[in-house]
Amino acid sequence: MADRYANSVIEHSRLVMYAMFDSAVENELLAKNPVTKSVKCTSGRKSKEMRALTIGEPKTKNSIRDVPMTQEAVEILKNQKEKAKITKSQTDRV
Repeated sequence: MADRYANSVIEHSRLVMYAMFDSAVENELLAKNPVTKSVKCTSGRKSKEMRALTIGEPKTKNSIRDVPMTQEAVEILKNQKEKAKITKSQTDRV
């Protein structure tokens, strides 16, 4: 099982079993919960290494914008950015 499932999957399964057996104890179907909170899982597969993207870095090569924008579209975006700055500065003063 250690090489098939990640630690997070095994831990989630343990939590679900704990809740299920806890309900059985509350309903007097079991005397005690066999899944204790003190048992921790360390035998699963390691999680994949992840990193945060930087500003402007595309997720994939296919996500790079290569469709040119018209000058009018560029001006609209600049105006919207300027309006957002003004609005933010006004709300910061309040």
